[in-house]
Amino acid sequence: MLLVADGVLSAIVPRGHAWFMLGYAVLVGGLIVWIKNSDRDFRSLTVTLNWFGAILIGLSFLNIAYNRPEDAPTPAPQPLENMPELADGQEPPDIFCIVVGGRGGSTVNEGIYGVSDEKFTRALAEYGVEVVPRTLANYPNQLFSLASCLNMDYLQELPDGNALTSKAVADLYHHNRVTEFLRDNGYKIIVGAPSSELLAPRETVDESITPERALSEFEIVLLENSALSPVTQAIHFLRSGSVAEIGHMTEHGRVYQMFDRLSELPDEASDKPCFVLAVMPIPEAPFLFDSEGNWPESTGVRQYAGRTEFTGDGETYRKRYAEQLAFTDNAVLRVVERIAKDAYRPTIVIVMSA
Repeated sequence: MLLVADGVLSAIVPRGHAWFMLGYAVLVGGLIVWIKNSDRDFRSLTVTLNWFGAILIGLSFLNIAYNRPEDAPTPAPQPLENMPELADGQEPPDIFCIVVGGRGGSTVNEGIYGVSDEKFTRALAEYGVEVVPRTLANYPNQLFSLASCLNMDYLQELPDGNALTSKAVADLYHHNRVTEFLRDNGYKIIVGAPSSELLAPRETVDESITPERALSEFEIVLLENSALSPVTQAIHFLRSGSVAEIGHMTEHGRVYQMFDRLSELPDEASDKPCFVLAVMPIPEAPFLFDSEGNWPESTGVRQYAGRTEFTGDGETYRKRYAEQLAFTDNAVLRVVERIAKDAYRPTIVIVMSA
């Protein structure tokens, strides 16, 4: 029966195997009720199972202790040199750096996805944003690319550059030359990254753009691997007509909250200039928005056995990417327009992909 249910329901939700967990929970619940109402003596079986469970838990703790990563010292960012100074009486500008995830350049978008960037780039130019053609990221990985950009150098040239583990690069991202330089010059550091706990702001920032009540990455993983996962996904499908995992549902709302906060910041009075770094997960997959900002039919990806898998064909990917790209560009333009019209102080706007 569970195999039949999995085959039917997997067409509705992207993680059909999650229905096994719900079936398992129902089966265990029924077994507990049967044992409770039975006249048999299960004490010896209970002791055996308790020992078996204790051994499994102990092995898990040993595995965690054995594979615990060593704490490496956080590299200190090297100070920037030969930076221009402000002229007498010149007010330091606010700096908005909006990073969109995996946005292709004009050549890529037009050649692969059949989408023209002319409208977007022309609108940016009208607001005084200089568009630089044929630019490339330093690395194909977002974390590595951002760490390199914020330190204004290639990673192998930085401290501990020979050990480019994810943790070492994450430390270089969070403790970087640019934010340290700006903080030393009186800037308030504001950071938001709604899609990744690795990129999420830490204690090194003055303000974190995060929802007041939001699930952590651990809570999302816990829920996605419980019997609640298929139930939540089914409810979401009935309400929005879209299949999405719990993490993607949360991410969808966080992106909206991020753009709302970015639109509020430009005209807020502040005694300090601000450096705002907003790292967006769009327009690349998972596809959380159609061109109007609503849920698409499918996010296009699913998490399975610790891997991210794409669930559609090439044509579907191109279509979903083009729709999410349209939403992304419009949302970015609304923020840029707000900055151009209502900025409290002179403002520099950087829109980049990573």
